[in-house]
Amino acid sequence: MIHVMMFVVSASTGAASPLQDRVVTLSSSGVRSADALPGAGYLDDAELERRLQELVVKFPDACMLTSIGKSRGGRELYCLRLGRGADVDVRPALAIVAGFDADFPVSTETAVRVAERLLNPPADVAGNKLVDVHTVYVLPRMNPDGWATASAMPRREHRGTLRPVDDDRDGAADEDGPDDVNCDGVITLMRVVDPEATHLPDPAEPRLLKEADRAKGEKPVYKIYTEGVDDDTDGEYNEDGPGAVDLNRNFMHAYPEHEVGAGPYPVSEPESKALIDFFLAHPRIALTVVYGRHDHVVKTPESGRNDATGRVPLALHQDDAGHYEEIGKRYRDLTGIKEVPKEDADGAFSAWCYAQLGIPTFACRVWTRPESSSTGGDAKKPDDAERKEPAKNKPEDGAATPEPGGVTQTPPSETSSKAAGTPEPAVETSASAPGAQEQAPTPESPKLPNVEKSPKEKVEPADKEAAAWLTYSDSLGDHGGFVPWAPFEHPTLGGVEIGGFVPLFLTTPPVAELDGIADRQAAFVFDLGTRLPKPTVQPLKITPLSDRVFEIETAIVNDGYFPTAMAMGRQNRRVRPIVVTIELPLERILAGERVVRVWSVAGSGGREKLRWIVTGEAGEAVAITFTSERYVFDQAQATLPARGDRAP
Repeated sequence: MIHVMMFVVSASTGAASPLQDRVVTLSSSGVRSADALPGAGYLDDAELERRLQELVVKFPDACMLTSIGKSRGGRELYCLRLGRGADVDVRPALAIVAGFDADFPVSTETAVRVAERLLNPPADVAGNKLVDVHTVYVLPRMNPDGWATASAMPRREHRGTLRPVDDDRDGAADEDGPDDVNCDGVITLMRVVDPEATHLPDPAEPRLLKEADRAKGEKPVYKIYTEGVDDDTDGEYNEDGPGAVDLNRNFMHAYPEHEVGAGPYPVSEPESKALIDFFLAHPRIALTVVYGRHDHVVKTPESGRNDATGRVPLALHQDDAGHYEEIGKRYRDLTGIKEVPKEDADGAFSAWCYAQLGIPTFACRVWTRPESSSTGGDAKKPDDAERKEPAKNKPEDGAATPEPGGVTQTPPSETSSKAAGTPEPAVETSASAPGAQEQAPTPESPKLPNVEKSPKEKVEPADKEAAAWLTYSDSLGDHGGFVPWAPFEHPTLGGVEIGGFVPLFLTTPPVAELDGIADRQAAFVFDLGTRLPKPTVQPLKITPLSDRVFEIETAIVNDGYFPTAMAMGRQNRRVRPIVVTIELPLERILAGERVVRVWSVAGSGGREKLRWIVTGEAGEAVAITFTSERYVFDQAQATLPARGDRAP
């Protein structure tokens, strides 16, 4: 075996840990370089700016690159405006927002590639004139600090922004985060036999750990820690890592107050504040697509249930559910995505954009677990279109590391350990490879109880989604995303085993898949572009009723699919009405209001009729003005006809 000499590297500071004088040995085959890890080949900040600038150079008539602000770390929050023509800033717009979740970098890659396809669309695609008739704002990376952290070496689980937090209240912030103690390039989990154990290997899949159910007689074996050492020597492990705020828990709607990762108050982060300011300054945005970990299209959000006040819908307004169901069906047809993990959207940007701005907003989780080739495309599936998010290597960003037993993750079977060329796990279970010799119990490696089952009984893993990911990982061979459990001599815990899912593996497709993902998502955006509201004003119809008395009729007709205001926007009055004003003195209006507010016009040919009876002289010009913060209308004009005539 070839050995390499390496130091323990701390992810909490990026510098050598207090144990840097301790040399460890590790098989060179176990070291994972950055270019072999999930996320390799993805855009860093400099590459992202260069990619966006290339579009501006290539399409100068249709692109403008700006920044809506800076992150807490001083990185730019880019906005690419797409649109051709002189009226780019005054026509209805669509927004694509991505990059909230540092552990879901495919969202940024998809947003950039979709922008490229909108600028150079296929000739045979409906809606391929989207940037000629509408404006599109693309904000590809709302959390640049988070991605810089998540993509750094050693790789670790990270989702949120960077905000120093003194989690352990010792007067120092972020001083005891996870460490790559075995120097393999990734930070996973440590499991250690302990009297305070909480977990045991899952009998159905021994690489996975499950929380022991003592009521069923299950005896826990392991205490679980995020990989690391006690950097601040206070007796706790990894309890004060890099502070963070989950941007998708930092917005006002259903803000999860006091919960870990939500931030000290709503919109506490410069990134979330900049985005809110941008949307409030651009009221012509009529539809939003959000790429990230949430979903509104594979499974339609719940409707018809309100909060404790009875006034605020918890997810969808019941009158908007039909539109979301139809769009979801179209999305599934275009992308082929049928199942996604369920994610709580409390405090998410997509929830705020719909519920408080009244904008139809579609959150898209653009990549999910592929079906394993080794199972013939028949990987384990949940009962409906909701998968559970499998356990990862750490709690939500922003949390102090909990009691280590509170984290769930996984250990490898004997077969996979041998295939990977790693030492055998210290614990054998009844689910080990057939014919394996039973290991004698020791204090370090206790004997696990056998699981009694009939020959026909099938033992299901406790975390079916994690088990399915393992199956997929196994199908990739040496490129899999699971680190087999291997023994390691920890400086303070003694004998431990280190292993688990590779950070980003569960959320990050290979670069080779990105263009295909973007093709499917662009098809969905093109389709949405054909569905934006299209309100127009019908010509004035003027009928003389008697000498100097006239009836004036017109209508606003919406030939688009979506209404000019969703039911949620009508309820919260955030979508401003179309204001119709007949330009006559009040005393000359015999019937009808001088100023009429049209709060919404239904889609698919919806019509809002307008009627006045006024006094005037034949030959006199009459004008009606239509004003909207989102739509542009020409003033309607006509001449009052002589009796016996009709205008126009």
